[in-house]
Amino acid sequence: MAGNLERAGKLADLETGQVAHGDAAQAEIAPLLVRIEPILEKVDQFGITDAEFDMQAFTDEMWGG
Repeated sequence: MAGNLERAGKLADLETGQVAHGDAAQAEIAPLLVRIEPILEKVDQFGITDAEFDMQAFTDEMWGG
């Protein structure tokens, strides 16, 4: 769980444990990270993303473009 909280903090462009807006903002972030923990675990089950995947080319091909 700690790893996912750390990852979520990075996704939010925050360093875990530090918030620019002070302690009040940190108090609001921690419960959010705990609530989204099940979502992060499910996302991790998808596995490693493909760095070579081109979404634009994929959707163009899918829509016949």
